[in-house]
Amino acid sequence: MTGASGGRDSVVYGQLSRESAVVALTAAGTAGEPALLPLLGEPLDWDKVVNLATRERAIGPVARDLRRLGATTVPKPVLERVGRMGLVTEFQLASLHDRLGKLLAVLAQHEIEALLLKGAGLAYSAYSSLEERPMGDIDLLVRPDDAERAWTLAVENGWMRRKDVALERSYEDHQHLSPLEDADGMQIGLEIHIALFTQQAPFALPASELWQRARRITIAGAPALVPSAEDQLVHAALHFAWSHEMTFGTWRTLRDVERIIASNTLDWDEVVARAKAVRGGTCCYWTLRLARDVAGVTVPAAALDALSPRLPEPMRRRMTCFFAQQALPTPGTGINSVSLSRALWSLAIRPRAEGHGSSRPWLDTEEWVRGPDGGMHNARTSGARRFLAQSFGLLRSLAYLMGS
Repeated sequence: MTGASGGRDSVVYGQLSRESAVVALTAAGTAGEPALLPLLGEPLDWDKVVNLATRERAIGPVARDLRRLGATTVPKPVLERVGRMGLVTEFQLASLHDRLGKLLAVLAQHEIEALLLKGAGLAYSAYSSLEERPMGDIDLLVRPDDAERAWTLAVENGWMRRKDVALERSYEDHQHLSPLEDADGMQIGLEIHIALFTQQAPFALPASELWQRARRITIAGAPALVPSAEDQLVHAALHFAWSHEMTFGTWRTLRDVERIIASNTLDWDEVVARAKAVRGGTCCYWTLRLARDVAGVTVPAAALDALSPRLPEPMRRRMTCFFAQQALPTPGTGINSVSLSRALWSLAIRPRAEGHGSSRPWLDTEEWVRGPDGGMHNARTSGARRFLAQSFGLLRSLAYLMGS
């Protein structure tokens, strides 16, 4: 598949505040530097830059770019502040990788294979150094028959059940067992997966296929696996567009997409075929389009055309503007209504046309509250209230797209 399409869309990129643009350009890697350098010399609300980078868990890489590129333009107190924050995140990240290596060694001793998902897998396969990929937790995929044993081994070797997760909460329908955290209080999380998504998610992407296409690597002398580059790209896109509804994890997603594409010779025909086969074509489209239009990532035009939802291009462009503003909001500004965001998400993803049936990401997460009896209870919104909210959101989304 040829016909590469790169370069930021001036209209979409122009929707971002200058502070949000700084964060977005650091996600673009070296390709973003020509636009970032002059921007660092403009009047900026640096508190907003720092807050957004922190929200996106990207303060480490952003701090390095500011110190490297803004030594003469960024105020010295800002450089000192982000430098200190960056050191903290770098220490935490180093601890994470140290713990990962030790856990992999323990699993290997008990003949349990582990496949690294998301950030951990990408750090060792798509990035040139571990510090470039920020993360706060480790996602390990193991085979279902090994899951309970792997979880128990983790608890016996420096991990503990997360304190903020209710003991009553069930993970039977989840893609991972009850989440863990390091016992030393470094705020490092661990999730032992048996699947990529919850049972309610609509994607036909069985873990068995990832195992078949995985690549073997070695970490601190211990064996591990990472998904194929095509699987990593599709999984990153689905996770962002579905699980995060294109509202969070934007910096890491843009950067991951850029790194996966730049560090691999992708089979784009396979990417498109796989995305469509798992019912994730439109999810992949919007993630890749945002990466192109906001961060200037080079994506084949033919791939975007093949994945695109059947909507007029002027409407798709206006929706991209909305998603860009929502994905990298200026801290302190008003947020979009939930009903509007979800209605536009539904128009963009076209879940029924994609074969999702009634499955939606906001119905995919249990909402737990502690009741008067002290126990935990599921508090999902009733179907009638959801229908009213969706109907109101649809009307607002149509008004938005018409420019009123």
